[in-house]
This record gives sequence, structure tokens and C-alpha cells, in this order.
Amino acid sequence: REGGRRDHPPPPLWALEDWASIDGVEGCRELGRDRLGTALQLYNAAHPKKTPLRTDGSMEQLAREVVAVLPALKQAVVTKRKHAQSKRVLQAATKSGHIRPGHVVEGVVAAVRAVGVLVDIPTPFGTYRAQLKPDQVTGVTRTPLQSFVAEAFPVGSHVLAEVLDVDAASEVTACHLSTRNLEEALGEMSTDRDALFARARARRAAQPP
Repeated sequence: REGGRRDHPPPPLWALEDWASIDGVEGCRELGRDRLGTALQLYNAAHPKKTPLRTDGSMEQLAREVVAVLPALKQAVVTKRKHAQSKRVLQAATKSGHIRPGHVVEGVVAAVRAVGVLVDIPTPFGTYRAQLKPDQVTGVTRTPLQSFVAEAFPVGSHVLAEVLDVDAASEVTACHLSTRNLEEALGEMSTDRDALFARARARRAAQPP
């Protein structure tokens, strides 16, 4: 019996229990000692640099150990579901040709961060959040000032960009964009964005559906 169990490793920690519906020590106690112990062992294995959580002791002690990391487990569930949803959208959008390298896409600026501009691209399958890295904003410099990027891409504004590359296979998917590739003249992103976006819009309209 024991050998049979070893052939089937437990699911990943985030999927081990319905963490979203478990609250407080009482909720953890209901899992029972064995399930609490398994969860704590998996948590320790997944976080080798953290102080290990206690995996032996009374059920009360184990329940309190799990309660301490319950917010992180709930967040992991939310994150995993979000990644899975994004993956479904991107895979469908690349398969249908709505998002593919070399194509111009239109989206809405969701945020401007140090990692670049996050752009929400609507597709028939849902919205996918793509990334325009700082070095792909303009040909003038690979490290534009964040103040320039924020001014060029106000949150909520529409933006057109070329799809640089797509990774729809990994657990955490990615779609990278470029406005640099749309520039005909060096620095057009700062000197004449309207003309650049007008050309990009025309190019998008001429793309095969």
C-alpha cells in the first residue's frame, strides 16, 4: 500500500487543498493531522531558504503552522489560476493569429513600471497582458527615462505596437511588444508619435485577419 502511494506524488502545494475556502485554525484542523503534515512538508520543500515549519506535534500545533502561511497559499492559488487563464487566452490568440510575431496589435496601457509598459490586448478569447520592455520603446536609447515612458504611454491610453515574440508554452506566458520597430525615423516615438501610430494603424488594418 505504502509503495503504491509513492508512485503517485502529491499534487503541487497550491492544488493540494481548496485553500481559498479554508479559514483560521478551525478550518485547518478539519484537514486532519496527516493532511496538515503533508502540506507543511511540501511548504518546507518549496521554500528551502525559509525557517522550516514544524511537521510533527499535536494537530493544534500543525494547524497553527499552516494558518501562519495560509495567506501565502491563498495568494498562490489566485496567481496560478491567473497564469492558467492568461495561458489559455494567449494560446487561443496565437493559434487564431490575433497575436503573432511581426503583427501590429492595439491595446490599452494598464501600468508603467520599471520593467516597462504593461499593455492589455483584447482578443476574442479574453484580454492578454503583454509587456513593452524599456529597450523596445525607441531606437534612441535602450534605457529611456521612466518619466519619458510614462509620458509617452499614459495609463488608460491606446497604444499600437509590433509583437516581438510570444511564449505561450511556459506556465508563466509572455508576449513582448515593440514600438521601436515601428519607428521610421530615429526618435519618432518622442518627435511624432501621432504619425507613427497612424502608420501602425494602417499596417494593422492591412494585416490578414
